[in-house]
Amino acid sequence: MEKERRGKQGRDFFLRDNRKGLSEIVATLIIILLVIIAVGIIWTVVRNLLQSGADQIEISTKCNNVDIKAVSVSPAGMPGNYTVRLSRGGDAEDPVEGIMITFYNNETNSPSAVDFGSTLSALQDKTQEVNSTLVLQIGTSGVTFVNKETMGNATKITYTPYFLSSAGDVQLCPGWTRTYEF
Repeated sequence: MEKERRGKQGRDFFLRDNRKGLSEIVATLIIILLVIIAVGIIWTVVRNLLQSGADQIEISTKCNNVDIKAVSVSPAGMPGNYTVRLSRGGDAEDPVEGIMITFYNNETNSPSAVDFGSTLSALQDKTQEVNSTLVLQIGTSGVTFVNKETMGNATKITYTPYFLSSAGDVQLCPGWTRTYEF
């Protein structure tokens, strides 16, 4: 038996037999490592989905409790400027981060929504001059203001409150938009 284990030059093949067992262990460890990496990737995706869903639920809950009414809108000085007065009822305690306003007249709509520009807490009234030509654009590079064509002779507005998500993104209240004609 001893001669069967030895080769032509009398070397012992015992180490080679152990290497076969070692390669099986290495292959098993590699498979376990790949499974751990796959679980990590899947968990990251699932966690992001759960977080975005939680943000949406939080925003929707806040939006359900918002009671904002436009009290008055009137032209103010230069064309395209309007004095807007908004009032908030005694709803939830979370302050509304802002309100997007879109101006309309009989012929056209304003090119985009305009930010009312301030928070509105429960039982608070705010009157502010809004420039309908200074349009808030929310893009991937952040929030910028761009001048668009003047929206003169507006006859109505629509307004939608928004909150900021945990990541700082503007989240409009879905299905909440109200109209005020003047």
